[in-house]
Amino acid sequence: MKAALRSLFVLSVGLLSNPVSNGLTAVEASGGRGQGQRLLVRFRDGAAPDRIVSANRAANATVLKTFEFVKNLQVVSVPDGAEMNKCLAMYRSDDTVLYAEPDHRRFAQTVPNDPMFSDLWGLDNRGTDGGTVDADIDAPEGWEITQGSDDVVVAVIDTGIDYNHEDLAANMWVNEADCDNNGVDDDGNGYADDCHGIDSISGSGYPMDTTDCQHGTHVAGTIGAVGNNGKGVVGVNWRARLMALRFLSYDRDIGGCSGWDSNAIECFEYACRMKDRGVNVVAINNSWGGGDYGHALYDAVGATTDRGILCINAAGNDGWDNDIYPSYPASFYLPNVISVGATTSTDSSPWFTDYGLRTVHVSAPGYNILSTVPEDGYEVFMGTSMAAPHVTGLAALLKAQDANRDWRTIRNLIMTGGAEVDGARLTVSGRRIGALGSMLCSGKRLYQRLLPHLKRVIALPGESIELGAVNIDCGSPAGNVEVRSDSGESITLTDDGRGSDLAAGDGTYNATWKAPQQTGIYTLTFPEDEVTVEVVRGYTASVTDYEWVDIDGDGLFGMGTDEGFAEVKSPFLIPFGGGALDTLRISVNGLLTLGEAVYGYYNPHLPITQTDSLVAPFMQDLNFNTASAYWEVVGSAPNRKLVVEWRKARPTGCGDGKVTFQIVFYEDSPEIRFNYKDVQFDGTCPTADFGASALVGLQVGRASGTELSYYKPSLKDEMSIRWSLANTLLIDEMQLPDATAGIPYNAALSASGGTPPFNWSVVDGDLPPGLGLGAASGIIDGTPSSPGTYDFVVQVADSSSGQSQSAMRIMNLTVASGAPPLSVLTSTLPSGVVGTPYGAWISASGGAAPYFWSLADGGLPQGLSLDPATGGISGRPGAAGTTTLTIQCIDSTSPDPQVVSRTFQLTIDTAPTLLVIVTDSLPYGTLGSPYAAIVEATGGAGPYAWSATAGSLPSGLALDPSRGVIDGTPLTAGTFQAELRVTDSSSPTPQSVTAGFTIQIEDSGQAGELRITTTSLPSGTQGKEYKFRLEASGGSGEYRWSIASGNLPSGMKLNRKRGVMKGRPTSAGTSRFKVELTDHQDPNSTATAKLTITINR
Repeated sequence: MKAALRSLFVLSVGLLSNPVSNGLTAVEASGGRGQGQRLLVRFRDGAAPDRIVSANRAANATVLKTFEFVKNLQVVSVPDGAEMNKCLAMYRSDDTVLYAEPDHRRFAQTVPNDPMFSDLWGLDNRGTDGGTVDADIDAPEGWEITQGSDDVVVAVIDTGIDYNHEDLAANMWVNEADCDNNGVDDDGNGYADDCHGIDSISGSGYPMDTTDCQHGTHVAGTIGAVGNNGKGVVGVNWRARLMALRFLSYDRDIGGCSGWDSNAIECFEYACRMKDRGVNVVAINNSWGGGDYGHALYDAVGATTDRGILCINAAGNDGWDNDIYPSYPASFYLPNVISVGATTSTDSSPWFTDYGLRTVHVSAPGYNILSTVPEDGYEVFMGTSMAAPHVTGLAALLKAQDANRDWRTIRNLIMTGGAEVDGARLTVSGRRIGALGSMLCSGKRLYQRLLPHLKRVIALPGESIELGAVNIDCGSPAGNVEVRSDSGESITLTDDGRGSDLAAGDGTYNATWKAPQQTGIYTLTFPEDEVTVEVVRGYTASVTDYEWVDIDGDGLFGMGTDEGFAEVKSPFLIPFGGGALDTLRISVNGLLTLGEAVYGYYNPHLPITQTDSLVAPFMQDLNFNTASAYWEVVGSAPNRKLVVEWRKARPTGCGDGKVTFQIVFYEDSPEIRFNYKDVQFDGTCPTADFGASALVGLQVGRASGTELSYYKPSLKDEMSIRWSLANTLLIDEMQLPDATAGIPYNAALSASGGTPPFNWSVVDGDLPPGLGLGAASGIIDGTPSSPGTYDFVVQVADSSSGQSQSAMRIMNLTVASGAPPLSVLTSTLPSGVVGTPYGAWISASGGAAPYFWSLADGGLPQGLSLDPATGGISGRPGAAGTTTLTIQCIDSTSPDPQVVSRTFQLTIDTAPTLLVIVTDSLPYGTLGSPYAAIVEATGGAGPYAWSATAGSLPSGLALDPSRGVIDGTPLTAGTFQAELRVTDSSSPTPQSVTAGFTIQIEDSGQAGELRITTTSLPSGTQGKEYKFRLEASGGSGEYRWSIASGNLPSGMKLNRKRGVMKGRPTSAGTSRFKVELTDHQDPNSTATAKLTITINR
């Protein structure tokens, strides 16, 4: 069976999801099959070309297409008659393949319902035809602010657009560089004559919509039909630029419009390519989708995230909860994705719209929507396909209002600016969009949990669970989100673009929480609700005595189709893994889940990260005709059994034979049983007999699964398999140490549980070039060649007899730039004067910082010392003479540091005591705040007299002539230059020296930045009490001080909270050090300053 295909454009009025008796809910999707013989295969970075050729040859595959932005991705076709699942298994067994999957088909089916309807109620609802006044997006009110902009480009990935339509032609995007219809690719972007976009089906530059689809033209009219032109309708934008990207076309076999993922990816790549070339693509409208998760499609949408393009998607028309039954691309957890449900003209929820408190972001008008169709026509359609372009149009309108808004702000304004209506209550925002509310948004807050999707989660001990929430105030992030566990642990969800958070500053906050090692039920308390986490155990399997359970059973309504799912509510709690669950979501394809649904028409290896539970007795592309699946509860409490039976299931596309098998759950035991009555397809599909085309296994949590059989004929008629709680295999949590390019690296991974020996592999992402993972050892080693941060997924499989457990963990490894040769840059040292403070720094380059300095030969002059952290030589020389010394520098390259040295001569001269101004800079000040700074001198004979000889001090400040203190309250902000002179009391001829200073007075509005305002320190005297307080400005005002490098004079200490340096210096000399200031309320906010203290004898 193909995974349930999701039609985003409504065919007819009729319920798609109905409650049925006996605890059963049926779920059926519209749309037909269509995967064909095409696969999407992505090879790993660095895969050798000959290995790629060999992999394709082994599958007898022909390469149809490659891509630019999703690197190493190929579309391949396999011959008619080839078994798709076996081709996929062949690719997945090749270690050069990152992933392989069917080239999924996405659907948009087109039949209008009232061609005479002519009221654009979605833009301006006046209450006609039974509507509710103002149940609209307030477009006219928004048009009072802006009607759109010719500078804003919106891409429509769909069936194309009739770019000659009377109401669209003037708003079509024009690629001026290649709009001459000459059959030549004039701009070198891969397409000839792509004046208005591309047709990825034909590979041409003519994305014209057709009358048998009409879908894309209708969507485009809602976004940007020309306004105020006296014709037809008007879009949300009177002016915009519509880029047509065609990938959907009419398919007679399915009676609707559909398209391949590979062609959709080509459209996404075109939008990214043109964005890179300077085209202002603000948003992409995707009024199509399906239930199949596509890794390649995810990567393509991810490429738009990197370029700041919003992807606005129809949620689906099946009446489903997308939190459980996802539809892609709408359900991708990416920061630039907006999923849109539909509302009616009374602000109610139409029967068809999909919803989801965690996955569908907003609602918009989608019922009886009038818009353009090909050949200058106008028709009324309905569906979430019609809702999405209202949102895309609003995105363009918000960009037109303020060209400086980025995708984050626009997305958040869309979610917060609407009206809270009943028809949107089961969405993330709870709002139907509103143009005016978004444009003039003020004080509108939105908080909602996004991850986990469900209120109950299954996890193994130690498993990492993703947590996420949106927390915004109009267009801006509203602050970190705190989640608490019932053990008192606090988890902070952050929006910094690190770890599990995909984009900084977008208002979506994320973190991971590690489940406890002890099994049990735990509660995570979010700001407005709770999530229950059941930490359970995995399973191990063994063949046992055959014991078929005869049932009549209730037929699972909807399972008789090729797209069916059924939901069963158990009358007793099922002790799955030792937990307590009661809802089964059953697929035609020989599997069920107890969490999010998995469609399962093709078989990836376990674990499957889209769900936290999966029970698969015969996971294969199956379907029913007159037969179906059944369920029944037998026995009496507390020893009841719940039986789910697939009765006479047929293989899709391979004969008409039938197999029968069942799952048995027990009320009084966590045991699960697979019973197989008949696993031969009556001789009509021998390649699939005995499970040869099936996956047989069980998954608990998202990180670990147990495969009993994968594409092997391991089953037989009248066979039973017993699943019992296991010693679950887990990869131990660890943070890989950083690596350095060009330096050998070695790190060992470890696992617990399961049955050794283990087999290790990388199943997603790539290790840094130059590193490899030992399959048997679990050791990552080699010599990395390229700096960067690499994310990858490691899988370990054990050696359990007759089966194998596997577990996965996401890891990251940072490779720092390789260290160039270390060298000492300083070639000579300045001379010094006896009794006068001396300071010189030796510098180095290359290698890996920090450096460590030492005296390798000779000795320093009396009174001088070498700082091992900074390479600074300082102090007060005590005797004249010339000294030869050798300084050595050692870097931090690991594991073998580099070492270099240089020999210097240092001369200390005898000289009269000179008058010197030792202060070299003055601190910043703040307008209107008290200011004080000391200018110090040394040498000569005291007392000193100070004066200002040139320039000017800031208004409000004055120089004390006897103390050298500048103080007062600044009255004017700005930068001021002043020359200060000090004169000593030498007799008979006083000495005088001058120095220039800059004083920066900041406006109080600038004072928020954290800054150390102390720039110089007074000198002290050996053996006498010294006390001085460091000053700072900005931040929260609650500071923490520390010495980052160097040292205070011996005998002195720094108070971390008050910033006071005090003590009795025990020796004379000059100490140079770096002080660091941290804002206690924001540990990421820091400031540093280099300071010097001279201690006199």
